[in-house]
Amino acid sequence: MCAFTLRRAPWDPNNIVVHAAGDPVDEPPLYSISVSRKEKPKVVMFYSWDATPADIIGNATFSESILSSSSYLTLRERSMKMKESFLGGEFSLAHTPTGPMKWKADLLSTSRMKLYDRSGKKLAKVDKPGSSGEKKLDLISDDPDLLELVLLTYFAALTLNKAFFEIFDEVVEGIFSFQ
Repeated sequence: MCAFTLRRAPWDPNNIVVHAAGDPVDEPPLYSISVSRKEKPKVVMFYSWDATPADIIGNATFSESILSSSSYLTLRERSMKMKESFLGGEFSLAHTPTGPMKWKADLLSTSRMKLYDRSGKKLAKVDKPGSSGEKKLDLISDDPDLLELVLLTYFAALTLNKAFFEIFDEVVEGIFSFQ
């Protein structure tokens, strides 16, 4: 099993850096991930911390429709689609290089998630072990291609999940404001 730390970049709170577990924050990261609410694509993954177009290895865009909760991902020139379940919390990927996969969110924390393959075998787990704001990623394999797939799909799922709950809150607020 391989462990990684996901933390906010020291230079920009909108960027996430990925280090091997135990590496200090000022160490060059393995990957950096930019998440934007306004710009397309919404999630962009870079090799190391070089945020230039030549260093982009993946991205995710999202459907503009309120009724559709899909993400369109590109990772190293391979395209995939991720769909969120109707009730939220589960994200299915059909056409990955390793076959169908599904992210499942923890009911108590939207940032805690586990990734399973089609047979139900756990491939990865993201958890928030303390109050530092850092997250821990445990990966079953040391395959770098799987790591990249896990990172991109995790941040896409997390972004979709947050959008779902924001829309849900707006609907509930709208219902109760008519009283």
